[in-house]
Amino acid sequence: MVSYSVFPSLNLKARIAETIWQRAKGLMFSQPQAMLFLFPYTGYHPIHSFFVNFSFYAYYMHNNVITDVKGPIKPFTPFLINKRPANQLLEVPYALNVKAGDRLEWFRLEDPKTQR
Repeated sequence: MVSYSVFPSLNLKARIAETIWQRAKGLMFSQPQAMLFLFPYTGYHPIHSFFVNFSFYAYYMHNNVITDVKGPIKPFTPFLINKRPANQLLEVPYALNVKAGDRLEWFRLEDPKTQR
């Protein structure tokens, strides 16, 4: 099932990656899009951009507060890791007008197919 998140202040809709498989695949083999990774623990979460054919920005967050910003991350970058603990990561194919310390509120967009 595909879920999405919406960041109203950014006018941004992002695909949610919360299972181990969704987080492992991430943006690989996809078209440019935004993705919100929800990690099961607060910590350090390395990323790469193998098989991602576009540059993107990574916004690490802890409980919706930005802790670290990386980017632009070019295709096939082998290894990046956050400098401060985080439990969320927002990857976006363009720079956002935000910085460390900013709060990004978001909500889950319900999938109409699962509502009956």
